[in-house]
Amino acid sequence: MFGPTEGFYHGSETMALDPTDDKRVYMSAGMYLGDSPNARLYISTDRGDNWQFVNLPFSAGSNNQGRAVGERLMVVPNKPSILF
Repeated sequence: MFGPTEGFYHGSETMALDPTDDKRVYMSAGMYLGDSPNARLYISTDRGDNWQFVNLPFSAGSNNQGRAVGERLMVVPNKPSILF
């Protein structure tokens, strides 16, 4: 999943845990900001052993300035189908 051809996505921007399902993990990835939509949202339902992804309509910039300001993704505790 994260082999050599996936190098642009080796930098995670943020991670979030589902408070209602201890096996579900979300992670956004994409190394640099850019004009093209090149970020991904990775989803694991087995605590990170396996991942699926969806392409996002924006870039993430996980290796840009401001990357240390804190987590940028969260699961709504009373409605885990919503991510912020």
